[in-house]
Amino acid sequence: MLVDLAIGPGHYIIGWRPRPTSPCEASGSVDLSGIGEQSVPGYLLAEAAGTRGRGEQSFVQTYNAQGQPEALPFDLQLICASPS
Repeated sequence: MLVDLAIGPGHYIIGWRPRPTSPCEASGSVDLSGIGEQSVPGYLLAEAAGTRGRGEQSFVQTYNAQGQPEALPFDLQLICASPS
């Protein structure tokens, strides 16, 4: 996983291996373990993109409860279509 500090906090690039052979989507949520009970969790936006040179990648942006970019722990899954 790469953290893109040039853009700001909470921006991540995930490279998936092995490379999927069918179209995929990324889905995830902010990880609540490690966040205190008094804290309000944030949310994330995730997008999957297949590239020839780098394979399947997901782009994740995490935000705090106020909608500001913030580095937060998260869980992410890649969901791919069954090859035909």
